[in-house]
Amino acid sequence: TTTTTTTTTTTTTTTTTTATTTTTAATTTTTTTTTTSTTTATTTTTATTIATTTAGAQPWKLTKGPCTVDAYGCILSPNYDKDAATRYDNYEECEFDVVEPKLMEVEDFNVESGYDYLTVNGNKYSGRRRPQGKEPSGEIKWFSDYSVTKVGWKICPKPLPPPPENAGTKTRKGCDCKKAWRYAGVNAQYCGNPDNDPNGLWCKVSDRSCQGNWWGYC
Repeated sequence: TTTTTTTTTTTTTTTTTTATTTTTAATTTTTTTTTTSTTTATTTTTATTIATTTAGAQPWKLTKGPCTVDAYGCILSPNYDKDAATRYDNYEECEFDVVEPKLMEVEDFNVESGYDYLTVNGNKYSGRRRPQGKEPSGEIKWFSDYSVTKVGWKICPKPLPPPPENAGTKTRKGCDCKKAWRYAGVNAQYCGNPDNDPNGLWCKVSDRSCQGNWWGYC
């Protein structure tokens, strides 16, 4: 938001002259009085420009339930409003499809421990356990049981970090590596080494027919 203030000052001067004549038998006296008044008017104009933030893509698409997705791609539990302290309801279920690889940035996560949970990549998150930094694949699911409700959660998408410098994006055969992939629960990008392979960096390829299988060393 940009605010610009312009102040204009206008000064008006008014002069009034009054002449008084007094006559006696032998003398005529004329007295002139001049009064000057100055009026200053100040006008202030304020112009405000509001910058509009463009909403981003929505990498997690709601396919079932009363959860919501805001204009910036953040997913929210039903009735979520941290300031109003509203709560989600019992017997709720939501599902989201993952349409673009993004990391999870947890802005708030307050759910009943052990009974209400968010499932990401087959792992259940509840209570103090949060899916911070996780990269969902497949579906994201929400479930609340028959009792005890809380404020809920808000999770926003975070761009994947760039690949390590000089890590490479192709296998030794010249096949393209996938931008984002997982192995044994570990997120990787392009050429990586999620299992500390002694033979060096490797990746999941985009085209199996190029490499001969889904994996190749870089």
